[in-house]
Amino acid sequence: MSGLADASSNCLDSAEKYASPQTRDLFLKNSCRWPRYPAINSESLKPLLCICCPLCVSITPLGCGSHRETKMEATQPACTCWLIGPTMTVNATIDNTYGLLFIAMVISVASYGVAILQFWLYIRKYHSTDPLALKLLVIAVLLCDTCQQALLCSGVYTYLVSAITKPALIFSLPRTVMVELFFSCAIATLVQQFYCWRIYQIGKNIYLAAAVSLIGWSACATLLVYSVKTLNFKFLDDLIELKMLAIASNSLSTVTDISISLVLMIQLHSIKTGSGFKKTMDMINSLMVFTFNNGLPTSACSVVATVSIVAFPRTFLYIFWFLLLGRFYTNSLFVTLNCRDYIQAASKRIGQEEYSLEASDLARTSRASHHDIIAIRMVTDTVSDFQPSQDAESQRGFKSQLTS
Repeated sequence: MSGLADASSNCLDSAEKYASPQTRDLFLKNSCRWPRYPAINSESLKPLLCICCPLCVSITPLGCGSHRETKMEATQPACTCWLIGPTMTVNATIDNTYGLLFIAMVISVASYGVAILQFWLYIRKYHSTDPLALKLLVIAVLLCDTCQQALLCSGVYTYLVSAITKPALIFSLPRTVMVELFFSCAIATLVQQFYCWRIYQIGKNIYLAAAVSLIGWSACATLLVYSVKTLNFKFLDDLIELKMLAIASNSLSTVTDISISLVLMIQLHSIKTGSGFKKTMDMINSLMVFTFNNGLPTSACSVVATVSIVAFPRTFLYIFWFLLLGRFYTNSLFVTLNCRDYIQAASKRIGQEEYSLEASDLARTSRASHHDIIAIRMVTDTVSDFQPSQDAESQRGFKSQLTS
């Protein structure tokens, strides 16, 4: 009991010496019940979660774990409630950190199942018709998505299961979570460059396609730099140091996604304007709607992720949207490839409907003309007794004019 008393005394002394008045009052009101260390080196500590402290749990789950006593086990973190500002009570909780991470894993698993179904449909329909490069692209994206999903499940298991017996894991930054970023970068880059290739195929404007592609490669390079730097981190709190780099990477990715959607829709609209055929215009309208709906999830997710990291840097809201972004990229590519037959079938149905309408109009015109011919024949029959040969010639000539 004396050790616990000493720990409380030292923790309170640190709060009196280093904390602001608001934070000190908050700490004194909700002081630690089970402090860990009999001594705290306040100079070297950063905000750190103490899992035994109700105040810490309600304020922030982020921690650096930089302070370790040689006499204590490394799995026992120091309590530094006095270092945490009172405004963090709203910004970070267990629910909007590890809770969001768990929800992201559940949604990612469901999206991964959809991707597997889309891949099976693609192999079934297009394995013998698509070029080798396109099939390799599909396989590469699926492999990266599989690796990313496995690493995500491993990271969530570490935080929510392994940390039960090893509490220090809650503050750690598992290597699997950081390696996952490389696969996310690969998925985003492959899908974005595929759409840049489509921009060139539709508009035949290599400069426009190259400009959009360059923005995508810039986002890829920035994310790679971010991923390499995070490999040296050991604690979650260290990620705050790369906040600006994360914002830059996500902003470039957002610009790329929005640019791809806008350029494709503008190109399709220009083609529709130059076409005078209703069938072609209807098909292009369908393509424009499909392009907008297909690019909306990735663009919206990128925007929300960028806003989240700026507004809530100490929560996992940014990580939540970033993890879903990889699933959206994968399914966007697969849906685009698998909907080719659907769009062609829709255009054929439009053509068949137009043909049936034209045929019905022609049939009504033919029936009306047939009645006119019968009426004329009845008239000519009445005068056929006087000039049979001349009336026959007149009848044949009039019938030929109607049919023509």
